[in-house]
Amino acid sequence: MDGVETYTVRLWQWQDANGGRQRILWKTTTSDASVVCGGDPPLAPESFYSVEVITDQGVTSDLDAGCAIAGFAVLFPETRSRLEADLASLTPATLTPEQLALAKAQVYLAYQMLNAAIDSLATQSAIAPTATLALGDLYSFAGLNTLAAEQYSLALALAPDDPLWQAIALEGLGELAVLHNDMVALQSFWDATKVDETSFTVTNLRRDRDQAQIIHLATHAQFLRGAPENSYLQFFDSRLHLTQVRGLGWFAPPVELVTLSACQTAMGNTEAELGFAGFALLSGAKSALASLWPVSDEATAGLMITFYQALDQEAIKAEALRDAQLAMINAGLHRKRPACLARRFPTPTS
Repeated sequence: MDGVETYTVRLWQWQDANGGRQRILWKTTTSDASVVCGGDPPLAPESFYSVEVITDQGVTSDLDAGCAIAGFAVLFPETRSRLEADLASLTPATLTPEQLALAKAQVYLAYQMLNAAIDSLATQSAIAPTATLALGDLYSFAGLNTLAAEQYSLALALAPDDPLWQAIALEGLGELAVLHNDMVALQSFWDATKVDETSFTVTNLRRDRDQAQIIHLATHAQFLRGAPENSYLQFFDSRLHLTQVRGLGWFAPPVELVTLSACQTAMGNTEAELGFAGFALLSGAKSALASLWPVSDEATAGLMITFYQALDQEAIKAEALRDAQLAMINAGLHRKRPACLARRFPTPTS
């Protein structure tokens, strides 16, 4: 990266696949663009790890956090054999280089190997628009927004006369811009504190809550069937499971409003009524705002900004939400495609 002289690389061991960094196994500081871990201590099969890279300046770009975390697991020999067999089943003779890169990426994704999928698509980046767009989506999914924006911009240049590719690339760039700007827009008319990605931890949330009357969590949430502890909110260094939300202590003094703007944060079951929103109320919050449906980033940002603007003028939260919803409907933004329903990862054909 421009202006960076050294990088600190740390290898973390995790408690399990659901998060919770446990301890640092290995650490080094280097000026090189690549490093090799010598294998001491050895990594255990089916255990979970992550690699953390920190620049000497504390940030990687205007859009990304100061650390990029890449998680991985060590495969059992049997799993590795299946992966190698799946890759060997691909027929390069019947596929174009772009199709082969896409096919390999899909195999890697089936084994939850995001980094390998990214590496596969990178061979066709700036050459083929489909692979370039797919690579942008994977970078975006990994939270590497600067790299995602570069790929979407490349896709625009690769297919200048194709309206479909242009629309998809512009949508990707628009999603990134919304993610970066929605909280900035809220700060312009509210006395709010925006928490950077690297500071967005459960520990800091508990410590810095202070006298906040409104807590807005614009982070990924996953509600899964089964036991409530299977569901979680994603923080920078760990996951906060559904059953842990009620222990946040939002009752002393009580938080007026907790906003959970991710997809389906109000979805629940018989063991967790209203999902994350319900547990926010159990934690002591007076009210909670959440979604029952998949929602797009653009529409969510528009609704949140309009809601807080209305709340600044309207004391009743339900009335402010109604005003914001009507404004969205009148503007036609309710017709936006929910971006979190599925990524635009194309299927290669021979």
